[in-house]
Amino acid sequence: MKTEPLYAFYLKLCEDIDILPQESVTTSLKNSGDSEKSSVSLRGCSLNLETCSVLGLLLSKTSFVALLDFADCVLGDDGAKHLLNGLIENSSVKTLFLKGNNLRSGSAEVLGRLLRHNQSIEKLVLEWNGLGMWDASFSVLAQGLAANRVLKHLDLRSNQVSHEGATELSAVIKQNHCLESLDLRWNNVGILGARALLTAIPFNQTLMSLELCGNNIPDDLMKAIENAMKRNCETKVIKEDFEVKTQVLAREVNHIQAEKDIQLKQLLGKVEKGETKYKKDCGELANKVGRLQEALAERKTHYTQAVSKLRLVESELALANQRIEEYKQLLDRAQVESKESLSRFHSDLQLEREERSDQEQRLVKELTRNKAEMSNYEIKIADLNRKNDNLEVQLREANDAVSKMQTEMKIKAVQLDEQLSVEKQKCREAIRDCEDSTEREMFKLKQEHEENCRHLKDRVSKLEQQKTVAEDELSRVKSQSVQDRVAFEDQLAENRQKVRLEEEQKYRQLEDKLRLANKSKEDAVSYANQQTSLANQLQSNVNTLTLENESLKRRIEELTQEVANKATEVNVAVMKTKTEFANQIVRLESENSSYQEVKHQNTALEKKMKEKSDEITNLQSQVSALEFEIGRMKDDERQRVTLLQSAIQNYCQTTPKAS
Repeated sequence: MKTEPLYAFYLKLCEDIDILPQESVTTSLKNSGDSEKSSVSLRGCSLNLETCSVLGLLLSKTSFVALLDFADCVLGDDGAKHLLNGLIENSSVKTLFLKGNNLRSGSAEVLGRLLRHNQSIEKLVLEWNGLGMWDASFSVLAQGLAANRVLKHLDLRSNQVSHEGATELSAVIKQNHCLESLDLRWNNVGILGARALLTAIPFNQTLMSLELCGNNIPDDLMKAIENAMKRNCETKVIKEDFEVKTQVLAREVNHIQAEKDIQLKQLLGKVEKGETKYKKDCGELANKVGRLQEALAERKTHYTQAVSKLRLVESELALANQRIEEYKQLLDRAQVESKESLSRFHSDLQLEREERSDQEQRLVKELTRNKAEMSNYEIKIADLNRKNDNLEVQLREANDAVSKMQTEMKIKAVQLDEQLSVEKQKCREAIRDCEDSTEREMFKLKQEHEENCRHLKDRVSKLEQQKTVAEDELSRVKSQSVQDRVAFEDQLAENRQKVRLEEEQKYRQLEDKLRLANKSKEDAVSYANQQTSLANQLQSNVNTLTLENESLKRRIEELTQEVANKATEVNVAVMKTKTEFANQIVRLESENSSYQEVKHQNTALEKKMKEKSDEITNLQSQVSALEFEIGRMKDDERQRVTLLQSAIQNYCQTTPKAS
């Protein structure tokens, strides 16, 4: 196949299938060349279905075409199927251009199969097609792309890729770690597709370029995708630098190893040459040379042991340096933490001081307010006590007035009784005729008197319950009223007898006098009623004042309780702050102790480092001494060898003379 040109092979296939070859195809195949990595460009040639089938067969059997350009060839799904089926078995094509060929769902499925099985195509250009119009076929293409491990550049511009197709491509990006550039410009990716691609980018560090212009994506999403691409590029640059550095280091290590091997070989060659010389020149002195070699071997072992010890010391020194750095970092961290804890403690202390001062100010204000209220309540209590004293004085005065009125009533009753007795004696005869009327009037007067007495008894009993002094006085008044009633009844009985004997002539005068007595009695009763009502009012006032006094006392007790509660709260707050300060002081002391321990550890480590450095210097001095001894021994051996050589030469010169 390599010896036969492409166009000749194309013409042969056309003859076999009995198809007329296209002139444009033959000319482009002639211009392609026959060397390896040649390119075939059929850009702009309208290829029919038969030509596509022949080209598919041609591509399945050729092995030296590296670039295929089928851009703007109007292939369609059928023509593309033939070409792509032929490319499945091809292993030389690296770049494939299929721009503007009206590829749809069928072509997408065949492309998926091609990407799944082909292991040579590294760049695929599918611009200006309709591969994203059907989501099912595009998912097949995406699955093939996910399974591909060779393709590096994929161009899907203007393929009507929707957000669902973009989600399929995001899954591809997560799985495929060979793709380096993906061009999705002028599609319908949208916000959802862009977000899906953005979430998939962190899972792929090989994708260096993702073009999404003209996809109705917001600027913030575009910036986020660009930043993700920049991160991938930076990681790639870092990886490449790392690989280059590792290669350089590997080369240097190999070079050093080769140099050491060469030096070792040279040394071995020199040793072998020396041994051969010693064997040739010093046959008799082989034992001595063997001893010397044994001594040299022992010295070599000593040297290797010293070198191994030196390496061990260097490793220990490196470990000690690492530990010192770690301890330094721990010290720095501890210092930073202690500074931060001190700053936090100072800030907390300042805040607590401010809060405590605010609490003290509030408590002082509340105490001053409570003191002012207490003073106001004390003033009110004093006023109420003064009012209570005044009311008690008024009550006493009212009781005295009641007693005076009762005495006056008694005096008037006695006077009336005397006048009645005088007039009864005068009018006994007149009363006889009007006994019935007088008896009725006297019965009425008796009922009124009894009702008045009952009313007074009720009032007096109420006053007895409230005040002991009023009870005594009212009981005395009651007893006196009962005695007066009895005496009055006796006198009335006597008067009845006397009135019967009195004359009828003086009846009118008696009626007038009786009217006057009734009037005076009514006045006295009304006055007594007024006095009792005043006493009731005073008693009600006293009750209200006592209630107010009791309420004020309760208020004072409540205020004292509140003051006590405030005082307890203040004490509790003070104790709490004291305990918190104590805890903080204990914590700071513990931190200080830990800091001191770290300091001591640091000093101990510094001492150990000094000791290690002294040991290292001693070992270095020992190594230098050993090197000096080895050099001296080498010089001694060289001198001995020269002496032996000179002695052998002298011996060889003297032996023929002696013979």
